Order: sequence, then C-alpha cells, then structure tokens
Amino acid sequence: MQKVQKTYTSELKREAVHLAQTSGKPITHVARELDISDTSIHQWRKELAEHGPEAFPESRAHEYLMTTMCRVLEVSVSGYYAWCHRTPSQQPKRCPTSLRK
Repeated sequence: MQKVQKTYTSELKREAVHLAQTSGKPITHVARELDISDTSIHQWRKELAEHGPEAFPESRAHEYLMTTMCRVLEVSVSGYYAWCHRTPSQQPKRCPTSLRK
C-alpha cells in the first residue's frame, strides 16, 4: 500500500505552532488533537522562527476529508450537512436593541 503524504495550509501550520506555544499543553498533545505529527509542529516552529511572515507560502488550494475537518472543529458530520442545507435565519439580519445607539 502506497503512503500518501498529507499537506497542510499555512494557516493550519501557524495555528498549530501558536497552540503549541500558548496553550500550555505539550506539543504531543496538541499534535494528537489536530491529528498531525509532533515532528511536523517542531519543524513548522523552526521554519516560522527562521522565515517569519514568509514561512509557509501557499502553492495551491488544499482539500481535507470532511470527517477530519468536522472532528478538528468538534462538529458532527450530520450537523455540518444539516447546516449546509438550512436556509439562513433572520437573526444575522437584525440588530439587537442593546447594540443600537
């Protein structure tokens, strides 16, 4: 069986490094929560320190399995699809009285 190399967006890499640095959790715990290797986070942290804002240039769009995205975002797959097919509510269109001035 051929092993497929995972690819990650620059946004995910930056967020993973940020979580590893600020959450107070060990890198291995953050990596497990995001379903990535702790080696990747160590490498991304090194690249970010060396290259700053120029680290992780995007070369193309990435696609992820819906099940993986839902697990990472702590949303059920059925809940996601229900949300996709729901008509928008009126709530976002209204401004609460407490915010009017």
